[in-house]
Amino acid sequence: MTPASIPRRAVRIGAHVLVRVLVALVLLTVLGATGMTATDGAATKHGTATATSCARVGPVSTSGLGFWWSCDAVVSWSDGSETRWHFSNSALTPDEPRKPVVRRESDRGSDVVVAEPTPYAALGWALLLPLLGLAFLGVRIPPSIPEQRSLLPVLGAGWWLVIAGGIGHSARPTLGLLLIIAGHVVLVVAAVLTVGRRRNGYPPREAPVKFAQRARYSWTLLLAGCCGIALALLFSPTWTGIMTLVALPVVSLGAGIWLWSLMIRQGTQRPGTAAAK
Repeated sequence: MTPASIPRRAVRIGAHVLVRVLVALVLLTVLGATGMTATDGAATKHGTATATSCARVGPVSTSGLGFWWSCDAVVSWSDGSETRWHFSNSALTPDEPRKPVVRRESDRGSDVVVAEPTPYAALGWALLLPLLGLAFLGVRIPPSIPEQRSLLPVLGAGWWLVIAGGIGHSARPTLGLLLIIAGHVVLVVAAVLTVGRRRNGYPPREAPVKFAQRARYSWTLLLAGCCGIALALLFSPTWTGIMTLVALPVVSLGAGIWLWSLMIRQGTQRPGTAAAK
């Protein structure tokens, strides 16, 4: 290591640390915003929490990113006993200082949470492993050379499937779960390929495009994506249900657009205007 390279290496290390801290804050935000911890464990006691004091925290706090209410409260249980508890993530607010609560017991211990519906808890659990993996692997954006960024659409598809499945899980549990699993599989494959490229180097160039074959694939994916999205909008009554139904069509549409852009980038002509190469 030369003296001239020390500042550059320090900046690189600082950037990696900053990215991991940011991912950890995003994870904390997801934990609070989705209410995923409120579903962990078996309910053992029911009661009512009344806030005694509240403070506004943010934009960076133990609740993650954003501004949240943090309140101390007295919990009155149904058996007549009382407990003092601290509620974060705006579980209690000055506008809603009194709410029903439940004590939940799990392997991690005991927790007191507000007894409210948590329709997006599945989204929190779905994002838990990908965010932990992102914090572990970090983020490294390759140079602005197309062949070195070919995995970005794959990563995008994986994240999209996880998010769509998590949001739509409450409306369509089975389909939502399958989408979450599919998204995790795609992210794992992309992560393995990404780590391999970091160690072994990026490909020197993109594989050449076979015009006729890629054109057929592109049109097929675009048509399937558009039709799937249209059917989802017609037959799903809720937006959460729509999220699960459009998840795969959006991936198909994105793949078709990516193939089209690949053909354009490599100098091919639009389908139907030239003979197949």
